[in-house]
Amino acid sequence: MWDFFIRQNRFGYLFLVALMGIGAYSLLSIPRESSPEVVVPVGIVSTILPGAPAADVESLITNEIERGLVSLENVDTITSSSREGVSVVTVEFDAEADIDESIQKLKDEIDVIVQELPSEAEDPVVSEVNFVDQPIISVALAADLSDYSFTVLTDELEKDLETIAGVSRVEFSGVRDREISVIVDQASLTRFNLSLGQVISALQSANRTLPAGQIKHDGVSYNIAFEGDLSDSNDVLNVAVTTLGGQPVFIRDIARVEDGLAPSRSLSRVSVDGIPSKHAVSMDVYKQSGGDITEITEAVNKRLAELQGKGDLLDEVTVQVIYDSGDQIKKDLMRLSSSGLQTVTLVVLLLIVAIGWREGLLAGSAIPLSFLFGFIGLYFSGNTINFLSLFSLILGIGILVDSAIVMVEGINRRMKDNPVIDKKEAALLTIKEFKTPLIAGTLTTVSMFAGLLIVSGVIGQFIASIPFTLIFLLFASMFVALAIIPLLAASFLRRRSTTKLEQMQVEYAHRAESWYRAKLAPYIYDVARADTYLALIFALLVTAIFLAINVYAGVIAGVLIYFSSRKLLKLYHARSWESGAFFCTTHSPA
Repeated sequence: MWDFFIRQNRFGYLFLVALMGIGAYSLLSIPRESSPEVVVPVGIVSTILPGAPAADVESLITNEIERGLVSLENVDTITSSSREGVSVVTVEFDAEADIDESIQKLKDEIDVIVQELPSEAEDPVVSEVNFVDQPIISVALAADLSDYSFTVLTDELEKDLETIAGVSRVEFSGVRDREISVIVDQASLTRFNLSLGQVISALQSANRTLPAGQIKHDGVSYNIAFEGDLSDSNDVLNVAVTTLGGQPVFIRDIARVEDGLAPSRSLSRVSVDGIPSKHAVSMDVYKQSGGDITEITEAVNKRLAELQGKGDLLDEVTVQVIYDSGDQIKKDLMRLSSSGLQTVTLVVLLLIVAIGWREGLLAGSAIPLSFLFGFIGLYFSGNTINFLSLFSLILGIGILVDSAIVMVEGINRRMKDNPVIDKKEAALLTIKEFKTPLIAGTLTTVSMFAGLLIVSGVIGQFIASIPFTLIFLLFASMFVALAIIPLLAASFLRRRSTTKLEQMQVEYAHRAESWYRAKLAPYIYDVARADTYLALIFALLVTAIFLAINVYAGVIAGVLIYFSSRKLLKLYHARSWESGAFFCTTHSPA
């Protein structure tokens, strides 16, 4: 199988170019983020009972909700807190539960429970805990505008930015919300025999959307609904409250309507280059799940720059970017990429010194090729580039090049040992000789990292990119070592005599080997030292295993294993000596 690319070398090179192109496309298309997106399976139910003390909130709201959620599936724990006027129930689901489905079931249960709650209580709000849902860019907008002008500006800017692909929502602080005030005339209420509750009920009904059934046409069903949306003061004025003598009584007949602003809930100010601070509005932009932060923030910055044009929406408005996570991620990824490039360069230089410049460059080429092929797997598996995946890439550099070094040195050695052998034949024989140990070694390393995939919960989601990245890279490196490196070696390695550099390499290698042998000799040929060394290795291994349970258990187990191993080794040598002595006596010369 692996010799196919050498025997059909034209197809092999074409296949290599195609894979490099797909790998480059995958690298450019993989979403980038600072950390992996982790879904925390937690839902929060918030209910407001205005003016109620904490004890009443607990008995009337919290306890009812907790009793109603007992039958909910995939629930791990339910906790609650009650304070004056507010009940908060936190539902933590199992780590393996589908968060979207679980939140929907929670909402369905709350819709049933709401009938048991006091009529004075507001409808419970079910929200999902999402630690990934954080602002990706924060901007301060400063200008000499009135509060109402700021409100109008932010409404238009919000609509504009939410049209950008990948933007989930835009939130503002330091701006007053628009508010329509209805000031009811008490005399008019008395004249029309109305109560304030009737006025409130009429306004609520007019501002509510109700389903009205379906219309079927050509086999297609269309949902019909009455939409109630009071968008300005004129709509409020024309709301009918009741009917007297066949004539409707409108809000305009009993009240005065003012289109204004709600009381300020937050304050935002900005100072640039040390100038006195001035009134501003803070804007936070959120991204949709799975979006590329760098691309979204770049698009937002570009759109803000366009809106600052002459006569446009943000003309004469100071736009100051406070926080840009996209720019921060680019810097972090560039820093890690630079470290990775330095590591690759160092590895290639060491290979050039150790096995020659042609062989070193050829073996070193396995690193970028394995990276490109690994990116294909990452892209199509839905993974992202983040600090964990980049760390995994740097971690895998030393592992990736091992198989390539074995193949290059094996081919080079065959060509030197047999000067007349064909280079393709040398590559084929090397593949036949080393494919089994290389595949076995790769699978062994893969199995070690595959164990991380079974880690569940939030931690499992967070570290999942490490085994994914390394497993893809290891399989890619195995393919490169057994298919691509022999193809390139058969074309670019040269059959030559031994050079002075190689002679020096052999000489220093022999010196290092002699020094190492001299250091090991006392432990290899001295039985007592060898036994001490083996017992110490066994003790350290057991200590390392037990340390995960308890430190003291690890120390005690290590000491016991050390002395037990020494005793067993002594018994083993004693029995071996007795056997040897008996052997000598039975075969002694006559």
